[in-house]
Amino acid sequence: MAAFPISTTDHLLNFKSRSVKTANRQTSSAGYPMSFANATVAKEAFKFTLFNLSNTDRETLQTFFDTNQGTSFTIDFTCTGDTTTYTTIFDQDEIEFNYVKAVDGGATGKYTLDLSIKEV
Repeated sequence: MAAFPISTTDHLLNFKSRSVKTANRQTSSAGYPMSFANATVAKEAFKFTLFNLSNTDRETLQTFFDTNQGTSFTIDFTCTGDTTTYTTIFDQDEIEFNYVKAVDGGATGKYTLDLSIKEV
């Protein structure tokens, strides 16, 4: 199983996590709501931004996405205080890199990337 190739410690920005546990909700013939869980374990879903990525980082992430879309990979968010390594999949069908021009007038800018992944 592949590991996420970019350090989240050095590039993480705007991190969000949520716990997902789906339920089946119906209304009875008498009009009462009924609900029961579809799963026994809640899974985590993450949305985050990677920033200050070089062109090499961009190429690495594009290759990783192309290779691992539809398969699972591991990732950790130790910089948030979470010591768990999660087995995840991409929760998106495309990735879009945003180029940010160098502020100091330098020739090379950096990239940002918004990602959405979920635990399997």
